Amino acid sequence: HMHRTAKNNNHSHKHLNPQVQRNVWAFITFYLSKHTMKRLKLLQITLFLSILLFCKNFVNAKTPCPLEGVKKNALHNTMATIYSVRYSRNGLAAQNVFNVVRHNPCPGGGVCKWIFRHCQGNEFVLESKKYRGKYLYANVANAVSYFRPKNNGKTEACKTMNYTWKMWYDKCSGNYYIQNNNGLWLDASDTGLVKHTVCKSNPKHAWNSCGKWRRWKLESLTTKF
Repeated sequence: HMHRTAKNNNHSHKHLNPQVQRNVWAFITFYLSKHTMKRLKLLQITLFLSILLFCKNFVNAKTPCPLEGVKKNALHNTMATIYSVRYSRNGLAAQNVFNVVRHNPCPGGGVCKWIFRHCQGNEFVLESKKYRGKYLYANVANAVSYFRPKNNGKTEACKTMNYTWKMWYDKCSGNYYIQNNNGLWLDASDTGLVKHTVCKSNPKHAWNSCGKWRRWKLESLTTKF
């Protein structure tokens, strides 16, 4: 009888160890889930952001995103509000004084709206919505104005270098670039001035180039005007 009791006690002792182990593992799992998972998630997020940054820098360095000439069917007889990327609240505004074009907050009434008329290739003339029959003009001293051609409106404008603008598109960011036939770029300059300015750093590429001053957004595109 004594022997059998001892045997039973030994048997009970053997069943105690797995339960203790389960309790220990339950505690470890709880501790890890409470304290380590947050650190693990933070590590995962940090790693993900690092990969994104690496990819961005790699793309910027290896793929400078060449500008593409805008085709006729993309913009011909289309009106858009043109906004500066450098000054995101400012539009390409046809002022009512001295036919000057500036970048300012758009007051409405078609001041910042321009109608694209195709000439040839990726060349367009830009007609003011506010002042119909008047077109964006690359003036002297790097100034930008809008004028009415003396004869034949759009036809004459297309034949006059100062009225024609080459439209380029950056598919990486969706921005547009407007270049005159002297190779100068429409420039949202300081103090509201709009100029046409040379770009000396990778002018036919979007990234690793001249910056936001020559980038423009076309919004509210419509063929009804």
